[in-house]
Order: sequence, then C-alpha cells, then structure tokens
Amino acid sequence: YEFPPIVPFALIDARMMDLALEFWKSPDNSLLVGYRRLEDIIRARTGIEQHGTKLFSQALNPNGGALTWKDVDEGERAGRMQLFTGTYGAHRNRRAHRELNEHSEEFLAEFLLLNHLYRLERDSIEAKGA
Repeated sequence: YEFPPIVPFALIDARMMDLALEFWKSPDNSLLVGYRRLEDIIRARTGIEQHGTKLFSQALNPNGGALTWKDVDEGERAGRMQLFTGTYGAHRNRRAHRELNEHSEEFLAEFLLLNHLYRLERDSIEAKGA
C-alpha cells in the first residue's frame, strides 16, 4: 500500500507544533530548528553548557545526570540517554554539516523521532543529588 506522509498533529509535542504546522514548507529547516530548540531546553533545565551528544550524555546519564524519569530503572535510563545521543549522532550531525537529498517519508520519520525525544524530555524530572 502507498499512503501520503502526513504529520500526526495529535502526537506532536506542543513545543514543536509551530515546526509541525510549517513542516512541509521546509522540512530540513524544521528539523534543524527542532534539534537546536531541544538542546536549548535541556541546557536551560540543567545549566550544562555543552552541545549535542556531550550535553545529553551529561544531562541524562543514569549515574549522576541532572535529569531522570520516575519509575524507570538504570538500564532503561541508559537506553533513553542513548536514544538522545544516537539520534544526534546519526541524524542531527549529518544534517548540520551537509545538504541532504531525502524523500518526504525520511524527513517525516526523522521529525517523529525528534518529537519522541521532546516527549521523553517533557516526562523527565530533576534527579536527586545531581
């Protein structure tokens, strides 16, 4: 089956809604702004002045990171940290350093992955003793 790629607005984090509404006008720009915005959110919450994977490794580290999640064990916290660092390493970095020629489905899939990181960040809490 073939279906047109459609942004599922009901699932989009409110902090990305402006990017979702304008997504198809400039998907690459929406993604880059979304990545930068997420870093700014984490820096504001944690006071950590790093960027990209270093920022997420420090902020979300299960051993002493500034942010964590309720009722989530250490292994799952490590996995979530790796989602952030892996997404930035695999997607944001290549997007920031070269022009990409992708299809609309690939842009949308990446946007939804970035949205998932926003939702995970939204559900995080300050770690005790961080």
